[in-house]
Amino acid sequence: MTDHSLSARLLTAANNCAVRAQAERPDDVGAFFMGNECVGYITPDTRAVLLCEPRFAKHFHFSDTQTRLLDEKMDVNERSELLAQIAHYLRTFNLVHAWRGELLDVRAEPSGPVLARMERAVFRNFGCITHGVHLNCTAPLSLDTQGLWAGQRSAHKAIAPLYWDNIAAGLVSAGETAVEAMARETMEEAGLDFNALDVCACGGFLVERPVSGGWMREITQNYIAQLSSGVTPQNQDGEVAQHRLLTFDEILSRIEERRITLEASMSFLSALAFITETPLPKPFSAT
Repeated sequence: MTDHSLSARLLTAANNCAVRAQAERPDDVGAFFMGNECVGYITPDTRAVLLCEPRFAKHFHFSDTQTRLLDEKMDVNERSELLAQIAHYLRTFNLVHAWRGELLDVRAEPSGPVLARMERAVFRNFGCITHGVHLNCTAPLSLDTQGLWAGQRSAHKAIAPLYWDNIAAGLVSAGETAVEAMARETMEEAGLDFNALDVCACGGFLVERPVSGGWMREITQNYIAQLSSGVTPQNQDGEVAQHRLLTFDEILSRIEERRITLEASMSFLSALAFITETPLPKPFSAT
């Protein structure tokens, strides 16, 4: 595959992913506020449960288009405790998809202060921002050809089982930095010491779209590293069925056939764009 045909396929795939990643928010998914800060977009089913349960409804102000937590006298721990009670209550109505028992930080802006900590599974119910990290690793296929490592998701994964994914990926947990989260995921999913790799950031992207359980808003930071010949990823947590070193053409083919999750597709495309110095459209970013 020539550099020209690679760039053309890369841009076509990036444009297709960009369309899928930027959906128009439905009118009934209204803004969710903590005080004066808009932190997300709440689903109508979640809002209805809050409205109908007096012990939760008293903590909110409901208007036609907004749901506002009355939290002027609450600190981070008090907001977090209330949200934990709400999360467990929503679970009894089967409104929570894939409970994880993992807390994430709630922020109004990516670099803003932590306003609360909330169960990962209900972030989509409230449309709050999650922060993803993805690692791509190149390795030699021959003397003059590079490939990218990919991992096939386990058959028991709740989301996209057996789809192809990056060598390591996940969300930044409460209290973590992006680098700390990436190091954790790299060890768990690939058995590699992230801090021992020669790593650099290679762009990111924003996803805003409907998913099972609500509205997804996710900002992802991508990283890229070079693995030596003979170094093979080894999954540690049972989340990956297999790893395979694929050619750039094979990566693009799997993206085109939608055999790779959307977010992983966008991460692979960011890595390929970094390698080939190809500018990508929004919502991809170069930093």
